[in-house]
Amino acid sequence: VAHCGGSNTGTLTLSGATGTAYQWQVSTDGYGLVWDNAPSTSTTFTYSGITTTTRYRVKVTSGSCGDAFSSIGTVTINQAFSAGVISGGGTPVCAGTNSIPLTLNDYIGSIQWEASTDNATFNAIGGAVGATYTPSNLTNTKYFRTVVTNGACASFPSPVAVVPVNPTPSVSVGTLAVINTTLASTLYLPY
Repeated sequence: VAHCGGSNTGTLTLSGATGTAYQWQVSTDGYGLVWDNAPSTSTTFTYSGITTTTRYRVKVTSGSCGDAFSSIGTVTINQAFSAGVISGGGTPVCAGTNSIPLTLNDYIGSIQWEASTDNATFNAIGGAVGATYTPSNLTNTKYFRTVVTNGACASFPSPVAVVPVNPTPSVSVGTLAVINTTLASTLYLPY
């Protein structure tokens, strides 16, 4: 079972056990090495508001015949994510051969980079899941963001970073008329 942050509740149920007494136990040491008794002696245990990943088990006793322990159940608590902030955008590049590294800072969770040409519809960039993404060879202004997820926590996009692209200067084929009182000529310009 997984939850986001400390706002949670749930019920764990022991099944397939035979015994005369049940004692739920809890471990919060991160390894399941130290166990404390929890306040339940039935086949169910209700937890709420736990803030760290917690392991549970049940000690089953049958009179003087000894104890047996159930398998361990884990309730995972994911930290609420932080979408972070992208650095590196905003600097204009020239169309064509270019690259500009974008870096997501101050985030918690897993990253998926997305891109858009209109700052409205974003699409995931295949394989772009690291903290740094370097778009290259852009021909038009592009917008980038990340979507950050952390386990059971809802995903959320980061603020958008824009990479402005300036067009490559060019001159199209045209004519330039030179007027002279004694001579009129036309000059053709190459690309």
